[in-house]
Amino acid sequence: MRENEPRSSRSAPNTTDVPDTSWTAPPRFEDVLADTSVDVLVFADIDGVLNARRPKWDSRIERRHVRTETGEYNVTWSPALVTELRQLDHHPRVRLVWLTSWGPEVAPLEDLWGYLPRWPRAIPELLPTGEVPAAKHAVIDRVAAAGRSYVWCDDELAGDVDDVTEFGGLRLEIRPKSRHGLEPVHIERIWGFIAKVVAGEDRRALRDTAG
Repeated sequence: MRENEPRSSRSAPNTTDVPDTSWTAPPRFEDVLADTSVDVLVFADIDGVLNARRPKWDSRIERRHVRTETGEYNVTWSPALVTELRQLDHHPRVRLVWLTSWGPEVAPLEDLWGYLPRWPRAIPELLPTGEVPAAKHAVIDRVAAAGRSYVWCDDELAGDVDDVTEFGGLRLEIRPKSRHGLEPVHIERIWGFIAKVVAGEDRRALRDTAG
């Protein structure tokens, strides 16, 4: 969900501009989906997940204006949450992916958050608002149909479930409250889910080797 309406196009203090064309391109989502060394794909929306009015973290809260090609937006986030997501992304068998209406305009946020790696964009282009839900569900359906295990964090569309898909992969869908975004308890659930998936994949590999 994009909570913010575009601000005036005139300049404002504490504004992060669109980066120049020399920025490092993120990995392609198609390549990530085909990478069998990745056991868990973690999909994250921005508004209502990272960008939330009242984050529930015991740390300072940051607020900035971000300028993109379509306007300016207010962004509020917890640096502690960004650090936790960075730790998830460092796991060798986990890959984080943006699944958001921001499309290519997520780049200024990655620049703002600096130490957050550039993630693949599951939706690489800007879509009309009414087309976003179907596009997000199409991505998740494709991942599930491939038998991949995944985490999906979305404050409007995620199903808030923890089970097995009909195709055999495990899924954890988290729907945080829009005003709070992801909370520490959600990060704990994600780490527990990753441990469960990785342990299962290791047992499967052992059985295949023994067989």
